[in-house]
Amino acid sequence: MNIAARFPIKENRILFFAVVLAHVGVFIVGFLLINSIWTFMLILVTISGSLYFSLRQYQAITNSPDDLCWSGEAWLMHDPSSEGIRYMDLLNTSWITPQICLLKFKCNEQEFTWFFSRKTLGERLYRELCYLSNSCIKNNQ
Repeated sequence: MNIAARFPIKENRILFFAVVLAHVGVFIVGFLLINSIWTFMLILVTISGSLYFSLRQYQAITNSPDDLCWSGEAWLMHDPSSEGIRYMDLLNTSWITPQICLLKFKCNEQEFTWFFSRKTLGERLYRELCYLSNSCIKNNQ
């Protein structure tokens, strides 16, 4: 199998800190505005649950067993469970901006989502990823 481009899926510290700081900010505002201990406990439990699920989602979109690859015709990734290749279809609901993109794929009725940023990929790879993704989305419409 020929690989035309390889895009590593990496952790993004800025996104991680943004998620944590948003939850800490809501906690501090709730602490300052609420004068009832029961309401404060409810906010604490809600924020803890939200942070837990947010960090799980962060792990899902920034970790993968292999890099995302473009063969020149299709998106693919090596499947560690079957030692084969997993071909994926890029979904139109993917989100692409000049700084970040959240690419959504479908493979065998299962959906995958990965986060890429200009900072983690580098200028050239990020531009290539955006170009290929936008081309695939336009071709799918």
